[in-house]
This record gives sequence, structure tokens and C-alpha cells, in this order.
Amino acid sequence: GSDSEFKFFDLGAAIHKIRVDLGIPINFNDNSNPKRGQNCAIATIEYSVVDGNVGNGVLIYIKPTLDENQPIDIVQYQSVNPAFPHEGTLDQFYSETQFECYRMLGFNMMDSICGDTKPKTVADLKGAGDNYLSKLTHKTPRENMTDELLKSLSTKISDSV
Repeated sequence: GSDSEFKFFDLGAAIHKIRVDLGIPINFNDNSNPKRGQNCAIATIEYSVVDGNVGNGVLIYIKPTLDENQPIDIVQYQSVNPAFPHEGTLDQFYSETQFECYRMLGFNMMDSICGDTKPKTVADLKGAGDNYLSKLTHKTPRENMTDELLKSLSTKISDSV
């Protein structure tokens, strides 16, 4: 369903059902939990918990998201249709403009995630996603300032010892 509030209800429900019904945990990797303004998240599907003789899988979760790198026609469409890109799916008769904006958003998001790479395998796409996520900073200026202060204090303490 539509998720303009970024509550990730459908994703959470699916992960819960898989864990309860099949006993397979799905865990998002460090700093890869789904977030507002982030085009993807990456999780490990831990099949080995149920059957130790198999490898684990990868879940690459891609969510329609505006990250301020969209072409002007998508920005204009969203200004007139504030629910975009989380419009309800009850009405399946998309206008040409609506269809094209969703199509272009998908291309734009994949360009954002993959950059110049052209993934040919799931492992390639996971690598591109990991690279994309590592470039994102989700810290506020205050958190960055706190990190710098702690780093500086740590250096001073180690220098005095």
C-alpha cells in the first residue's frame, strides 16, 4: 500500500510473517535500515538459521523516494500531486503523465543507487547499494559536531597518556 508516512508497515508485516511462519530472520545491515529520503536498504535473509547447510540471502529493498535529484517534470508533478510517489493503488488507470513520472522516478532512483556501474548480478546490485548507503550521512549537524568533539577529546586523552 501507499506509505507516505514512511512507517514501512507492509515491509514490517512481511518480515514478521517470514520470521513467525518460516523461522527465517531478516536483519538489516549496519546503517541500512529503511529511512525517509533513502532509496534503498539492504538486509540479510538468514536461511542458515533454519537450514545450516545453505547460504544466506540478500534482500534489497527499494522504495519510491524523492531525494531532491529528480528532473523538473517529476518535481512539477509532485508539486501538483503531493501524495506522489505514494499515491494509492486503488485506481489502476494512470494518466500518461503519472505513469511517466513513476517510470522516470524508478530510473532516477536506480541511477542514484548504481551510479556508473551496471549491475549484472544480485551481488553487483548489493555492492552498488552498499556503496550508495555508505555515501549517505544521516547525522544532523549537531551529531557531526558531537562526533568531532569526542574525536578531539579522545585524541587529547591518548596524547596525554
